[in-house]
Amino acid sequence: MSGSAKKGTSKLVTPSNSKKSLSTRQSSFTSKPGISLIQKAEAKGSHIGVKSNENKKDRKSVPVNGEGVQKERPQYDTDVTKNFNDMIDGDLSNVPALPKSMVRIFLSSTFSDFRAERNTLAREVYPYLRDYCTARDLDFQVVDMRWGVTEDSQNDHSVEKLCLLEVDNCQKSSLGPNFIVLSGDRYGFRPIPVELDVKQFEVLRFEATKLDLKDRALLDEWYKLDENAVPSIYLLQPIRSKFTFYADFSPGCSEVRKRDTEEWNKTYEALQGVLRKAALEVFKQNKISSQQKEQFFISVTECEIQDGILNASDVNSHCLVYKRQFNGVDDKALADAQASRFMEIKTTDKGPAIDGEVQTLRTDLFEKKIKSKLKDSNIHTYTLAWTPQGVSPEQSTQHKDYLARFCKDFIKDCTHLIDIAWQEVSQIPIKLSNYYSDYVETIHHLSFCNMKCESFAGQEEVLDKARAYILNDFIKTPLIIHAESGVGKTSIMAMIMKSIPKWLKDKSHTRLIRFLGTSPNTLNIFDVLFSVLGQVSDSYDMIIPPLNYKSMAALQAFIPRYLRQIATTAKEPVIILLDSIDQLTAQNDAYLMKWLPTMVPQNVKLIVSMLPNEHDILQNCKKLLPNSECYVEVPMLPERTGQEIMKMYLSKRKRKITDKQMTLLLSVFREAPSPLFLKLLLDEARVWKSYTPMEDIVLSPSVKQAINKLFEKLEKKFGVILVSHALGYITVGLAGLTEFEIEDVLSCDDDVLNDVYRYHDPPVPGIVRIPPVLWARIRYDIKEYIVERMSYGRTTLNWYHRQFIETASERYTSDGKDIALHRNLALLFLQEHGLKRTVILKNRNNLEISDADRQVTPQPFTPKNCRKLACLPYHASKAFSTLGREFVKTNILCNFQYLCMRIAAFSVPSVLQDLNEFLNKTDDDEVLLLQQFLQVSKENLTQPVRMAFSILSSLNPQSNMACLNKLVDDAKAFLESQTVPLLIPSFPCLAPRRDASSAVLASVSDVTEILDYCSDSVLLKVRVSEDQKEYRSPYVLFNTATQESDYLGIVNGKDIGSQLYYNGNHVFYGTSSAVVCFNAKTKSTDECPFKEIVSDWSESQIPVFLAFNKENNYGAVMFPDIIIVISIPSLTFSQSFVTGKMLTRFKSCLILNDSKIIAIGVQENSSAVDSQGPENQHFICLFNFGKREPIASYFTDKQMDLMMQAFAGSEETYAIAVKTQRNNDEQGPDGRAASGFKTEILLFDAGNLKQLKSFEFDGEVLQIEGNPMKSEFKVLTTDGFMRSLNRSNETKFPVKSSVKMFTTLWEKGLVLLCSGQGMINLCNSDGQLVGVFPAYSVAIKNIKINDQLVTLSSNCELKLWSVDALMSVVKQAEDTASNESASLLGQLDVTAMEVSLDDKLIFICKEDNTMQIWDSEAFQLRSKFQMGLTGSLLHPLNNSIIVHDTTLGKLKVFDLTGKCLFEPPTSVQNVMFSELNSSRKTLYLISAIKKGKEQIDEINMDLMQYVKCIKFQQSLTYESLDFKLSEGDRYLIIRSKISEQEFDSFKATWKKGWWGEQNCRFKFHAVDLKQGNGALVPCLRILSKIPTLGIGYLPMGPSTVLITTRRWVVFWDIPTGKCDQRMCKETKEPMFYLPTWCGGDQCTGQTSVMETDTQRSLLAVGSDDGYVMVYNVATGVPADKKKPATKHTGKVQKIAISLNGKWLASACSDNVLKLWDLGTYRELFSVGLDASVQRLAFNSASTRLLLYTGHETTRIMVFDGIRTNPLPDKNPPVLFIGDGQGVKKKKKILP
Repeated sequence: MSGSAKKGTSKLVTPSNSKKSLSTRQSSFTSKPGISLIQKAEAKGSHIGVKSNENKKDRKSVPVNGEGVQKERPQYDTDVTKNFNDMIDGDLSNVPALPKSMVRIFLSSTFSDFRAERNTLAREVYPYLRDYCTARDLDFQVVDMRWGVTEDSQNDHSVEKLCLLEVDNCQKSSLGPNFIVLSGDRYGFRPIPVELDVKQFEVLRFEATKLDLKDRALLDEWYKLDENAVPSIYLLQPIRSKFTFYADFSPGCSEVRKRDTEEWNKTYEALQGVLRKAALEVFKQNKISSQQKEQFFISVTECEIQDGILNASDVNSHCLVYKRQFNGVDDKALADAQASRFMEIKTTDKGPAIDGEVQTLRTDLFEKKIKSKLKDSNIHTYTLAWTPQGVSPEQSTQHKDYLARFCKDFIKDCTHLIDIAWQEVSQIPIKLSNYYSDYVETIHHLSFCNMKCESFAGQEEVLDKARAYILNDFIKTPLIIHAESGVGKTSIMAMIMKSIPKWLKDKSHTRLIRFLGTSPNTLNIFDVLFSVLGQVSDSYDMIIPPLNYKSMAALQAFIPRYLRQIATTAKEPVIILLDSIDQLTAQNDAYLMKWLPTMVPQNVKLIVSMLPNEHDILQNCKKLLPNSECYVEVPMLPERTGQEIMKMYLSKRKRKITDKQMTLLLSVFREAPSPLFLKLLLDEARVWKSYTPMEDIVLSPSVKQAINKLFEKLEKKFGVILVSHALGYITVGLAGLTEFEIEDVLSCDDDVLNDVYRYHDPPVPGIVRIPPVLWARIRYDIKEYIVERMSYGRTTLNWYHRQFIETASERYTSDGKDIALHRNLALLFLQEHGLKRTVILKNRNNLEISDADRQVTPQPFTPKNCRKLACLPYHASKAFSTLGREFVKTNILCNFQYLCMRIAAFSVPSVLQDLNEFLNKTDDDEVLLLQQFLQVSKENLTQPVRMAFSILSSLNPQSNMACLNKLVDDAKAFLESQTVPLLIPSFPCLAPRRDASSAVLASVSDVTEILDYCSDSVLLKVRVSEDQKEYRSPYVLFNTATQESDYLGIVNGKDIGSQLYYNGNHVFYGTSSAVVCFNAKTKSTDECPFKEIVSDWSESQIPVFLAFNKENNYGAVMFPDIIIVISIPSLTFSQSFVTGKMLTRFKSCLILNDSKIIAIGVQENSSAVDSQGPENQHFICLFNFGKREPIASYFTDKQMDLMMQAFAGSEETYAIAVKTQRNNDEQGPDGRAASGFKTEILLFDAGNLKQLKSFEFDGEVLQIEGNPMKSEFKVLTTDGFMRSLNRSNETKFPVKSSVKMFTTLWEKGLVLLCSGQGMINLCNSDGQLVGVFPAYSVAIKNIKINDQLVTLSSNCELKLWSVDALMSVVKQAEDTASNESASLLGQLDVTAMEVSLDDKLIFICKEDNTMQIWDSEAFQLRSKFQMGLTGSLLHPLNNSIIVHDTTLGKLKVFDLTGKCLFEPPTSVQNVMFSELNSSRKTLYLISAIKKGKEQIDEINMDLMQYVKCIKFQQSLTYESLDFKLSEGDRYLIIRSKISEQEFDSFKATWKKGWWGEQNCRFKFHAVDLKQGNGALVPCLRILSKIPTLGIGYLPMGPSTVLITTRRWVVFWDIPTGKCDQRMCKETKEPMFYLPTWCGGDQCTGQTSVMETDTQRSLLAVGSDDGYVMVYNVATGVPADKKKPATKHTGKVQKIAISLNGKWLASACSDNVLKLWDLGTYRELFSVGLDASVQRLAFNSASTRLLLYTGHETTRIMVFDGIRTNPLPDKNPPVLFIGDGQGVKKKKKILP
């Protein structure tokens, strides 16, 4: 492809002398991939950039944000950014560890002497630290391996090893503190070595024999040589190998258990004595080292300290020591009963004494070793006086103070270390917004890949096939690898990923891999595909147009096109690997495999793996890809490879096996030679000792049996209940469970607790939790079969292979056992601040512990706690049958907190998915209604305030829907708890109604044309009045998500052509001399003059066509003889195309996404001028980028219809209509009489322009649309048929002659047919009518599908419809029992609305000439009566109301029962306007028998009598008029709209007299009511007789009127006739002058709406720019002397100020309502409505806002929440929820 040319060159630039420009990455996504990413995503940038391959590795470490504008930004780590860029490209060499999200502290100490400290920590400190960490989105856990250790766990001597493993785990996983020592006067248990190397053991044995030690025989009895270890070692045998009943608590074993325990203690003491004596002697002889000698003397505690502190790094950031020492310990104290618990005491001839040997070891440890490693600030020392009870806070004040000080220090130190670490990790080292790729997700897959490659061997044949596929440029299909479970597909895919650089000989490339099902973002095929495209886009700095990932269908259709773009951009190999397709969920029809591209570009390779018989995935692939060469089956492992793996596996673990054992192993492996089975066998073999009898070795014959055998061993070792529940929880957990969750849920499982506490009570009173050592031991035994994965920011443990999941599921979760597990997990995730629940320990004599604290990790409802928000609905859904429908609804699905946080974290679609899963289990009207509410919600629900407002305004539950009514109550309580006034809906005024109007998301008036659309915006052309053309652009971007309009700075001029294109960031259009690029965000303009890209260009050369493509970075400018391709948005030359033939003229072109252009034109065969004449030929040319002349052409004598062409099937097929004139006697193809034309639709292969098919029919084509997903077209023709065409056949169905346009919902298989009467018919593909709905009362002008349905009527009203809501409405049968018409919600045709003077009633007039009177508190209909007129103006009185029909010119007065009290006399006709005076006792009218005979009529409303009329002395010309009364009611000020003709005459006067323009069409007069002579006093421009023209007017004082004209306000003094601006003393500029405060010339909108408060001290002015300015009336300066911080996006149309002068409400043309605080002049609240506001008013108490919206379809709205005095800060209301156990807990509504 060609690059860009420098601007300023006049000659034609060709590819040979152009240079590719390097683009800059712009913006990206701030959230993770998946549903939440798609909903919140912002486009990465405005165009698709191309980065040259040679610079790929030199990608900028901190890319620039924006278009050349350098902004101050945080400092990012360039090394981390570079490494991330490398990982995006697929580099496996430097993959960092997954981010830490927990604080995990290993507590090292002796046990019995620190009971008081441990108990205090558990009760007071740990809960505080949990909450502290939770606030930082961290988990907290203390690993106390001494707690709960029983004699049983000491049998295999593994506890010491486990302790050191846990130290290592804490160091690897913990953020901040990871190792804390509690040290007293005890040194701790000193074990004997479990393993001794051969040389050392034989030296010790020889020395023991030499010394003739009495118990030397114990060495050979208890240590056995294991030659399977490499090198060989002597192993200490399990205790039960000699003493069978040791720690056996089985019934009837108490005596033998006691005996064996005593015998072991004696044996242990004797064995330890022999080893120590021998070790001392051989050490003296220098036969062992000091370190080797130490292992016989040091304690477990010192071993832990060695690993935790002495041998660790950066210890001052992770380690703390708390040392306690007693004073006053004398011989008497040593004799105390509790002394041995706190001190190492030995018995001597003189009595008890401190063990000197131990004291020396302890002193050396702390004084020499620890202090040399740790800073003093990390060590605390406490000195206590000895008491006979040791540490006794109950009896010693000093000890009590010590514990308080100790806890305070512990908290202070830990929080300090946590804060330091948290600050480091919370500062993200890379700019995530620059990437589609998720940092953690990328690390996860690359780490998983490296792990899978560690022990890979064999399968060379499969790897060779993969290598051949990747290196073969001629293969353009995916490669599918399949094999049975356990054969090693995943390892092969990982090895392919690792081998690619070697195969490509380190050639530049991009590779990526996804291990499906291993993370939340790889479960849904939509998320997977989007993340893959995102990563490749990151690699090449490309942009994914948002329009193409709005739905699965759009993404599926987009993938082939985008892969072609990637291939063209990359110019290097791009390899994509997707492992385990079978692990996907069924969502989006993943198993049908239609998402898999069947063809890929030659430099793009796609490899997928799958099981052969799961979900029919392989069979579906073979239907799409029948070529057998696309498939590779992974064979079972050959025995030779198996032996290689055995040797590698055992060698890595420093093990071997005997020949007999190897023979047995191989014989079993041959029966099922798969990698998984071999691993299971080897995991057994590695624990075989060389002395293990062969008869004791029993191997399972299959994978399943081997796994079951492993489980059986665990159950025998740790107990069936503990193991079955622990492994069951892992199996049913969402992506497994975190270690915290495992221990927490086991601690909440009373069955487990009863099993664990069978022989002893919980160690800490009031706290019941499983000892950490239990889970640690289980985890140690299954560590080979679990993997760490990231799940919503947490590291979870899960089975590493699906066969473990299947076997564990069958063993532990079948037959309904899973329901109880899911239930416990749901309740665990439901709690927020811990869980206290009574437990009865049946095995401890029914010991009841009331409100036992389970010490679980808090699970608060916050958006950051994504793990909870994902797991809670998942487990609740699985446990639905036991939790119960009402529980799930009350606490989860219909719970206000849950909905707010779930939506904030994951977006609305995730909640809809939860609701759908619930509805799949049971029918429920409440959940169905909630689902429908969320589907059509127009608000951004990620903010709780918005969510609460939306619930109150749009959710309309029936009275029997308890859960939803509770949800509504909670939402209302939340809004009422806010400290600032809000708009709180008094009833669900925005709720969907049971007609098509409920599907309308927004409406926009004055739209003349839909020009283009992209993503969530529609480019519109709107109607602009004459008085606005000077400053108002007719081009508007309407955001369909926010329903806001953005007026573009493109002023309508004669130069702009009819073609405007929008790509999501820029608008492109052409003038007669240039192509223009308008940046919609910055409002800046750039252009590409034709003279710079076309040689010898002249002004007479005008382009005939412009074409742009949203999905790549090219546009085309078509001249008759040449097509110029330009790069966008840089607007630089790329290349040119010509036909290469004489007498050819281009007419139109289309740019394909794979760098091709299809051009249509005419070839003149004679000098005929008529291009459509028979002597000319029409042609189609296909151009390929890089070649100047066409690569294929098609010529025809038939006339091509340039407006009727389309693409289908990812631009694979192209269709165009051609037509010919019929002879008069010619018949159509169906034998009927022919019309004037016959038409053919020609189908071409868009890749080579080969004609595929033609379809002929009678008539002409009205419209053609292509299916983006497959080669299918819909064609509407004038012969009364809708046709469906594909590459092979045609189907059709008849349509009414009134149908002139349509659009297609391809995903739903529906066609929307538009009739001339504003009706839309929904038909399926067979033409069957599915439903009908009225869109307008007039004809439909245009219809589009852009996520939502967009329609435009002939009266210029655009409507935005929710497709889902529309389908729901259409499918519903008409509910004749609906009570909507009996509620305010059901008032669809309101013409006027007012509130009674006492605020108790609401008056509503309707189109059916009725008046409805409603109770304003209960919102119940009080009365309804027929009036005989349609009210458009209402004037409430004390016990009556004046109704004025301005259309008929009639007026009546009714009492509240409907009795007509007064009508004007017949002399009063055509009443045009009416108004009450300030006392509401006199009504003034302007009426006229005919134009020119206007009069003012006066009516006494107290007497209901006509008083008099005042006839105008002068005639008045107008189109319409209205009036207001001045203060004091002396003047009646008239505003009249002038005609176009009169307006033109004024224009001529301005030009003649050098007067400035006034682009407004209202003039003003006043009538002095006091004089009563009817003289019209005109408002004239100063020193002239030219009328002042304006828009808004407002009487201010007895004789002054304010008038808005253009950007300022003028003062009209009626007595003097002076009308001009007044100067502000402070600014020296006009008063109320908008540009002074809002940006000078940048502020172009007129000020059109005004309102003042009752005190006339403040003036609120609304402008077309969206500003609502509040001025001080006296000074003309804004009340806070600056423009407001926020504004409307559209023209301000309505303003209302409360009677108390504290609140202001405003509404704009974008249908946005805002509430403002006039005390602070800031916006308090805003809400988008479904139509424009027609009436807006506060009640007299200033506590309520009332309004109605719409023209054809109306809504009444009433909002409370506006307080006279704002609420003081207070706690949110407390709600009570059930915790599932019958216990009521207080839960605060989130702030």
